[in-house]
Amino acid sequence: LETLTADNPVQAARVAPLRAATERLRDELATVMAHRRQGTIDDALAQARAVALRELRREILDLTTAMDVEESRQLDSRRARAEAAYAAAV
Repeated sequence: LETLTADNPVQAARVAPLRAATERLRDELATVMAHRRQGTIDDALAQARAVALRELRREILDLTTAMDVEESRQLDSRRARAEAAYAAAV
């Protein structure tokens, strides 16, 4: 992801927070699965509700959405420059 965003400082700045959020989510899900293995489904559900899984998923979604919007903005800008260069050359 760092390689893919290296040309855009706005996107590159989102990589570390995205990685941190996905690692926290992975860790929280591992804890929930451990509760399920060691206890009942109710124990696992209680753990899932106790941790901030929804908030972590929202954080990840917000970051990836912002990256997608920025990528679309950058693509539109590049497309406009290419069209202008083509029009000037023709």
